[in-house]
Amino acid sequence: MTISLSVFGNCQSAGIADCLGAMLPDARISSGVGRDLRQGAADMESLIREADVIVSQTVMTKAVREAMSALDIDRPIIELPSIYFTGFHPDTVYATCAGESIVSVLGKLNSSICLFAWKSKLTADETISLFNARTYEALGFFDHYERAKRGLIAESQRLGLDIAADVRRWERGGAYLYSVNHPKLPVLSTFARLVVEKLGLTPATERPELLLPDALASNIVWPVYPEIGAPLGVEGEYVFKPKSGGRVAPAPLRTFGLEEFVRRSFKTYKGLDPHAIECARFDDGLYASVIDRKKIRSAPAPARHPYRGLPDHQFWRKAVSDVEAGLVDPVVGGRARITGEEKIATAGSCFAQHIARALSGSGYNYFVPEAGDGLDPAVAVHRNYGVFSCRYGNIYTPEQLAQLFRRAEGDFTPVDSVWQRPNGRFVDAFRPEIEPDGFADEADLIASREEHLAAVRRMVRETDVFVFTLGLTEAWRSRIDGAVYPLAPGVAGGEMDPERYEFCNFDVSETDAALEQALQHLWSLNPRARVILTVSPVPLAATYEAQHVLVSTTYSKAVLRVVADAAARRHAAVDYFPSFEIITGAFNRGAYYADDLREVTSTGVGHVMRLFMKHNTAPLLAAVPANAVADREMQEGQKIICEEALLAEV
Repeated sequence: MTISLSVFGNCQSAGIADCLGAMLPDARISSGVGRDLRQGAADMESLIREADVIVSQTVMTKAVREAMSALDIDRPIIELPSIYFTGFHPDTVYATCAGESIVSVLGKLNSSICLFAWKSKLTADETISLFNARTYEALGFFDHYERAKRGLIAESQRLGLDIAADVRRWERGGAYLYSVNHPKLPVLSTFARLVVEKLGLTPATERPELLLPDALASNIVWPVYPEIGAPLGVEGEYVFKPKSGGRVAPAPLRTFGLEEFVRRSFKTYKGLDPHAIECARFDDGLYASVIDRKKIRSAPAPARHPYRGLPDHQFWRKAVSDVEAGLVDPVVGGRARITGEEKIATAGSCFAQHIARALSGSGYNYFVPEAGDGLDPAVAVHRNYGVFSCRYGNIYTPEQLAQLFRRAEGDFTPVDSVWQRPNGRFVDAFRPEIEPDGFADEADLIASREEHLAAVRRMVRETDVFVFTLGLTEAWRSRIDGAVYPLAPGVAGGEMDPERYEFCNFDVSETDAALEQALQHLWSLNPRARVILTVSPVPLAATYEAQHVLVSTTYSKAVLRVVADAAARRHAAVDYFPSFEIITGAFNRGAYYADDLREVTSTGVGHVMRLFMKHNTAPLLAAVPANAVADREMQEGQKIICEEALLAEV
């Protein structure tokens, strides 16, 4: 039986209908955009009558239900959110003057800065000077993304739709909207897929966005300002694109730079009554305090050079020397924040244990597939359960991590893997201190190892976020097969034999290659996983190099820091968190190290964890802060029937 779907909504619904058509090629898909449907009830009536199931964005659901009631027709409705998302475009607003929509050079979308500046009688040049990070910070623009993301996830959840994992996928592709209410096709494709899932049908394709043209791309494109994009890992620019035609007859591309956009907008505002302008954004007085005509006119015009207008965090004095030590925050960016539902796994050097404790103690889903179930809690802790996600002990080098993944999958079986202590008990060469008292015999050790590697396999496949702390470059390895150990033979078990073991100090290329191998292994089994890399600030306890331990420490940390940075630049799914810089930075004048100048103090750990939680975790949905102006703006935006609907142009 062929199913018939009628899709109702705003300009977004046409793209959703297109995606549904690609996913269900045998279905009959009809769509109606609110603006067009208002022209005649007959269109809505016919769409309702021919549908087996109705798909409706919230903006149209009330009208659809009223029409069904009038027709005495009952149809199941799958409801989708009407997306109004200011996260990438926090400057964009709708506004009215004397009850009529205000139109800029980009239709009914206006720059709040530009409009308020014109209302305040600033000149175009004065207005252009306001487009900088300081203004955006004062106006709260940098808070919009997380608020908008949480709002969209929460609204979708209210409708019975789980999009948290999909949002993370969208984030990997950069900005996923062209403007506040024009999502890119991957977003619309997601909601189409959720409709298909609710129908219990099998789609012909899971990714219709790879097959279809993105119709909204020919419409208005509001730029992501560079200063707004930087913290989100999105490359921005000041290039405004008006509507360039429809899908049938696209017009030549026309764009405006910031200066031309402001001057053209000022011309369109001529004739408006400044006192009759209404915009939710202007109601709390914030704009009046930030965009002060007298202050702007009395300030000398700054010289034009590449560093003018850069955010404070890019200047040493503003970001470091003039800031109280406990308030220094070197974290800029972060592509996606950890939500309460995501599974978070940790591994690495001893410093990674602080992250594990912070996450588990804050209500986040710290993933421990090897938890020592059934053991007394005190015994479990003594036997190193829960210190990391799996019972692997400290993993100091990327090579050790890559080999662990290979061993878990059976791709690498080292020859020398069991060591004996002088008291006759046995230890696992790859986690020699995991059982404080060792194992009674090799059989117990092998059984424990198999259980452990099974947990590693599960962790790799199920984790949503993998946090890895790089600790060392110096290591000991087998001359037989290259197996890398966390400790030198003889320290916690075994005996040092120069014929069997050798010292190695991995360089940048070797460390980079090993980390890349580990990442590719992770993603081959778990493509959705995100990775957060940190570098341990704990100095080497000893070096085997014939040089001062301070020199060896500097070399080791420099290699690890370069490799972590390279991985974050190379992969959208990898972020770097600067715990190393926070602890070792000159700004704290050594206060974050204990008297031995090696152990990190609780104050230093607290600074690191406070910033990690601030920048890498999203507040749990129940704790979303209230913001009356933002809530009102989002509610009004979700009700808008976009005037640039493309349905009529198909």
